[in-house]
Amino acid sequence: MPTNGCRNIKGFFSPGNCRSEVKHLKESREAENRKNLAHSQTQQQREAVTAAWVVDNVRRLQDAVVDLQQAFNVTTAMHDKQEVESRLLVVSRDLGALRGSLAAVTSKAEAAAATVTALQEELTSLTQDSHRSAGKVATLEMKVSSIHEDFNDLLVSLPEGLVSGGHTQHSAKPTQVQSSKAATVTTATEKQVRGRRLEPRVEAVETDLGKVQASSMQLMSMLEALEARVERDVGEVRQEVAKLEYKMTAAQDDSKT
Repeated sequence: MPTNGCRNIKGFFSPGNCRSEVKHLKESREAENRKNLAHSQTQQQREAVTAAWVVDNVRRLQDAVVDLQQAFNVTTAMHDKQEVESRLLVVSRDLGALRGSLAAVTSKAEAAAATVTALQEELTSLTQDSHRSAGKVATLEMKVSSIHEDFNDLLVSLPEGLVSGGHTQHSAKPTQVQSSKAATVTTATEKQVRGRRLEPRVEAVETDLGKVQASSMQLMSMLEALEARVERDVGEVRQEVAKLEYKMTAAQDDSKT
């Protein structure tokens, strides 16, 4: 049904008026469409600007997070490196202390061994002197016996009138020999006594030396075990330091870019 806009003044239907109204409506709709399109484009531009701003800020936040992560990695790497170096220093100190203890024990063992050697040489000398003295005594006894025999034979061969006077004259020689023999025996006895007194000292030193040598062997075993552990730890430390240095280099390169 025609609208009121399509009627003339008299109220009758007018095609001209209807075409004019249609044209007006069409222009109004096109204007509204253009307005809506412009508004839509403006909205899209605003949304695009907002999206770009969000993307830019997200990128900046990501860069900040990366920078913080790199800084944290460098700090962590430095801390780990210091901790590794501290561990290595402690191990080195322990090894140095143990080596010092071993050197002290070794020095003590060498001193004890030197003392034992000197005492053993002294005992050997005393024993040899005692044996030589015993040999001298035996030789002297044989000489004394021979002198007695010769003297008795001489007494038998002398005339009867000379036996009494000659006996007093020649009996002094055996007495002198006995005195020399007694002096030799006394010297040998003194050396034997010295040797017997020295033997406990030698035994005590030998016992002490045995303890020192046992301690040295035990300490040497500990030192070997510690050196093995140090070698193993040093290998691990070197690997860790290499990893840390690589991380630090990578972090520094990233921070430059």
